[in-house]
Amino acid sequence: MTRLSPEAKRRMAAYLAGYAEAEATLILPQPERLRRRYVLVLPLFNEGAECVLRVAHHPDAAQTLLILVLNEPDTQRHHPGNRAFLDVMASQWHTEWRDGTLSLHRLGPLQIVLISRLGDAALPSRKGVGLARKIGADLACNLITQDVIDTPWVFFSDADARIPAGYFDLPTDTRSANACVYAFHHLCDDSATGSATALYEGMILYYQQQLRRAGSPYAYQSLGSCMAVRAEAYCLARGFPPRAAGEDFYLLNKLAKLPPASGHTGSPIYEFRDCTVQIEARESDRVPFGTGPAVIRLKRLIEEGTTPKYYDPALFDCLGSVLHSVPTLWLLRAQPGDYLATLPNPAANMLRDVGLEAFLRARAGQDKNEAAFTRHFHHWFDAFRTLKAVHYLQANGFPDVPVTALSLPSSILGPVDTNFIRSAGVCISRLQGALSGGLAS
Repeated sequence: MTRLSPEAKRRMAAYLAGYAEAEATLILPQPERLRRRYVLVLPLFNEGAECVLRVAHHPDAAQTLLILVLNEPDTQRHHPGNRAFLDVMASQWHTEWRDGTLSLHRLGPLQIVLISRLGDAALPSRKGVGLARKIGADLACNLITQDVIDTPWVFFSDADARIPAGYFDLPTDTRSANACVYAFHHLCDDSATGSATALYEGMILYYQQQLRRAGSPYAYQSLGSCMAVRAEAYCLARGFPPRAAGEDFYLLNKLAKLPPASGHTGSPIYEFRDCTVQIEARESDRVPFGTGPAVIRLKRLIEEGTTPKYYDPALFDCLGSVLHSVPTLWLLRAQPGDYLATLPNPAANMLRDVGLEAFLRARAGQDKNEAAFTRHFHHWFDAFRTLKAVHYLQANGFPDVPVTALSLPSSILGPVDTNFIRSAGVCISRLQGALSGGLAS
């Protein structure tokens, strides 16, 4: 990995000075002693200490600085799970330094920076894990600008994730990328929780590949436990949004719209398909939406004998009619009614609902050629607006269908490359197993 240029450091410093959390500027004693090749950020709330032990046993532990953000919401101050974590830490870790909410520790070869946001320093509940990730990532970026960390990328994980060997060895193709998302695989057994988790994983894969089939440039997964972000791009995007959930989705959405790294071309989001993060299958109510609540909901349906439902593949055909017609929109940009008349009625109504005409008025006379217009269209019709469009179509003509009615090989995989099909094979098999395991039709 190359070091940051002076210009990149200047841009990062502007973010750190104006938008970073206070912890980013806390002074660590003799920071040169902390110099490592990689930095990994791990937010923790009500978790066991074994997740840190796994990192300490990673092949690259001696080259990694782990930033732990131990946190709790202000609605659950002094959580007993966090107290238990601190008890294990006190008995098994070597504490080198402590000042207020910041402390340094060692666990075997692993150097740990612990930021404690507990009790009176608890996080606002509405900001939750997004703020926890931002606190850790802001500090990581500051250390990168000080050359304490050699690799100008910030890596992320969660307590339920097991990072594999090679996790930090980003391919050379990531030189143009603003973020890297890893393949993932939930460790599922035959329990109701395991079946629900396998089903939810299949739904994530299904949504991603249906977006790809429709022609969306936002067809990537967004799991905070399976991603790394180029530090300069993170700062240019102004970091994680401080949200109780969905912070990974919104950060990647911003990063996907930034230009590739200076001097390079390519996709701003790189999919690292040859490196798979294993994730524990479990129920969790730590966040208001996402994997944990979805697993709880699907498990309840499975136990009730009710077949879960999910997006109709025909919905994505309708979405694709829009995404594949951007050249026509360019030609008819001054006559939006004529353009909408070329689309199926549900697609035209959806575009009216999400504000196409306001977008065209804002872009009038701004784009000199079709390439510039197409770029700005996809910046407007981004991952968030795509999700809004899907929800509109779901409620207006394309109701969900039973998952047992989905043709998995054709509907989920679609026209994707063979490398992805191989990496997705295990997930597809588990999803098929979950569906044949007794779900009612």
